[in-house]
Amino acid sequence: MNLILPKWTKNYYPDKLIPLTLYDFQLNVYNDFLKRLKGGPFLKKIITDMLAKKNNTLKPEVRKMFMYIGHDSTIVTLMDVMHVWNNQMPNYNIMIMIELHENNDEWNVQIFLRNTTEYEPYPLTIPGCTTICPLEKFIQILNPMIPDNWNEECKVNGEYKPPPAPLP
Repeated sequence: MNLILPKWTKNYYPDKLIPLTLYDFQLNVYNDFLKRLKGGPFLKKIITDMLAKKNNTLKPEVRKMFMYIGHDSTIVTLMDVMHVWNNQMPNYNIMIMIELHENNDEWNVQIFLRNTTEYEPYPLTIPGCTTICPLEKFIQILNPMIPDNWNEECKVNGEYKPPPAPLP
C-alpha cells in the first residue's frame, strides 16, 4: 500500500510508544497467577505432547513436529511463563522453538528464539537449568506455572492487586 505516516506521528511513533507497548505485554503476565492462567494451558499442552513422544503414546506415532502460529503477545506470554523473556520488544516475525531431543534414552529440551530475520536463532536458558535441559528438570521447574484446574483458578476471588505503574 506504500502509506506514509503523517509528520505529527514522528513525535510519538515508534519511540514513545515502545515503553507503553512493553507495559502492555507485562500486564498479561505481571505475576505468577496470571502467568498460570494465560500461558499455563499452552505450556501444559507442550509438556503433555513431549511426554507422549517420550512414552511412545503420541498419535500419530511418526509425528515429529508441532507448529503453532500466534501473535507476538502469545509468544511473549509463553516466554515469560518459562522465565526466559527479558522484557525485550518482540518483532513482528518473532519465533520461539521448543525442541525435544532424545539421545541414548536421555530426553532433553532446548529453546531457541529468533526475534529478527537478520540473525540466526539463539538458545535460551530456563533459570535453574542448562541450555540443554533434561526433560524431567524442565517439567519440575515449570510445573508451578501449569494450573491444576484452570476453570476454578480463573474465577474472581476478590483479591485483586493492581499492577505497578510503568516507569516514566
